[in-house]
Amino acid sequence: MRWARVVATLEGTSVVVGRAHGDDRGEFLLLINAAVTSGSATPKPLNIDVTVLGPAAAPTPSSPDLPKLDPLWDLPLEFLAAPGVDDPVATGVQPPDQPPAQNYTATVTRTVEFTLGKCLSGIEDFVIT
Repeated sequence: MRWARVVATLEGTSVVVGRAHGDDRGEFLLLINAAVTSGSATPKPLNIDVTVLGPAAAPTPSSPDLPKLDPLWDLPLEFLAAPGVDDPVATGVQPPDQPPAQNYTATVTRTVEFTLGKCLSGIEDFVIT
């Protein structure tokens, strides 16, 4: 899914330990906050609930040629607050409230086992149905 939003929480809690934004191919890089450890104790394994959010229905281009003419045609617009104002959209805490992003109502959550300091790739796709 293009332009997905991703939220990572400690398994079984609402403690957010990472956020990510998907790209035009549905790929994302999720960095886990180092605050998941306390002192020198490293949880092994580190289970994180990864939630991927997207629109309930994929947007459709106004013309068949639009994706070729503008590869970012469906990128949600983000209107940011003035400098110095706390802005949850700019920090990634909430998706933009402009169409089509305001339709980010479909989600899928899966627990993923991480090892701190290791890159995880090639895992099963997150599929929103």
